[in-house]
Amino acid sequence: MSQTAKYYIYSSKAPSHPGPGIQIDRATSANTDNFVSLLKAKLIILNAKPNAEHIGYFDQSDEWWKWLKKLDPDGSCQFSLMLDATEKEVQSFEFQLTSPAKMTFSSSAGALKFAFGADSSGKQAKIPVPGLFPEGTMLYVDLTLQSRICKLLWDKNKASEKRNALWFNPCFASQTTIRMQLQLEEAGRKSLEEWWSVVLKDIQVKNAEVVCKKTLTEGKTAAGTVGVHQGQITFKFECSVEAKPKPVDIVAAIAFQEAAVQLTFQPKTSVTLGDILEGLAKLLSQDLGSMMSILTKEDIFQSMHFRRLTVTLDTLDGVKKPKLSRFEVDIEVSAKFGKKTAEQNVIFLLTYIWTKRRGSSISGQFWNGLASSKHLDVSPYYEEWIDMKPLAPNPAPYIDLTSIVPGEEIKDIPDNIPTEIESASIMLSGSDFAMGGVIKAKPVTPGSIPQPYLGRIRLFVSYAWGKKKDFKLSFGFEAGLEPSKESKHQQPAILTGDLEYNSKS
Repeated sequence: MSQTAKYYIYSSKAPSHPGPGIQIDRATSANTDNFVSLLKAKLIILNAKPNAEHIGYFDQSDEWWKWLKKLDPDGSCQFSLMLDATEKEVQSFEFQLTSPAKMTFSSSAGALKFAFGADSSGKQAKIPVPGLFPEGTMLYVDLTLQSRICKLLWDKNKASEKRNALWFNPCFASQTTIRMQLQLEEAGRKSLEEWWSVVLKDIQVKNAEVVCKKTLTEGKTAAGTVGVHQGQITFKFECSVEAKPKPVDIVAAIAFQEAAVQLTFQPKTSVTLGDILEGLAKLLSQDLGSMMSILTKEDIFQSMHFRRLTVTLDTLDGVKKPKLSRFEVDIEVSAKFGKKTAEQNVIFLLTYIWTKRRGSSISGQFWNGLASSKHLDVSPYYEEWIDMKPLAPNPAPYIDLTSIVPGEEIKDIPDNIPTEIESASIMLSGSDFAMGGVIKAKPVTPGSIPQPYLGRIRLFVSYAWGKKKDFKLSFGFEAGLEPSKESKHQQPAILTGDLEYNSKS
């Protein structure tokens, strides 16, 4: 065989085998086979058979090579993979870019462990080689310490588990993300402190870093497929906020927008709203008494924890003259209503919003804690200051309709109306309580005769504080008739309507 003959890595779904190569063994490398099956060509083309070190280099005719080249269109980039000693399994991928500086990304076991940490055993990388979980829907590749940009900007003793990496997602428009988290120099840290001290008081920055992201996503145009580039720079730092009995450590971030700057503050440990309220008010130079008075009305919440503060500074008059235009306080509360059992916690994530123009309001969502990405902490979308999970134990999976009014029980609900609310929103003001939600009935199984069924029910309930028996309750429903299996017309007949109840009328 000629030394220049192309060599192929075939997935189990490759439509054809145009030349010599290897077939990925699903029995031992299902993650790699799943991944290569998701590539457009369902195979990888190398420019020759792997060398004595079992390294093979991508051929320029390979579709994946053409896409990755868009990351470094003017540079002499190089993409390769390493096979095992038997040359039957892919051990790792390696991508070398030259712009803006020489960078090498590797998905070897050591590199993956350095970037993303170890698994529960502490011995192996959290992500299996060659940078793929079993489903193979995302490739994870570490930015190695041999990269020139790392030698210039990194303290290698503090660089582990920082998620300095490249991700490739073949399932989502070939989205490719590069992320780097670098230490900010002392002068930069002081500049940040001086800048926001005009608006925010008594924040002393510790461990300031800058997080840079570059994303390449496939876009469709009249001329064909193009690569759409996006960039983002966020400053991450640590500080503390005054609280009882001692200051609370905070992880924070600064993101720059066109005419504003957004700062996010999230506590690193659990803290009740009451213990940190005075510190937040001092930080913002705002009176937060109205927020607390609404949250404590009728004693409908049994615990309240501060989860996050988001501050927006207006820079319309120039970056050097920021003005407070908006802030949001996220609060986790456990409700005393809607419980099916005493052990469950009906949790809401409420947000107190204050804007310079419109004043304040409180609204939020039911938080059952069930919706969570499988590999969130190693994904390109994860950041420490946006990650939140319920603090309260035993989050209720649904809200019980019969106990939705605090201290009262709604009786005589028809048997065919489901009472489990899986998604809901809540609104609070100085005078009213309101909540809306959606209840979905169980689907029917088509049979030999048409089957009536109840689809979705939209619920809205409200009452004035202190007048629980003067409440409004409305249902918007969708019902239908599922055709039989033998019917010529398989589309169901659907009926929609509304049912309203007002205790005053």
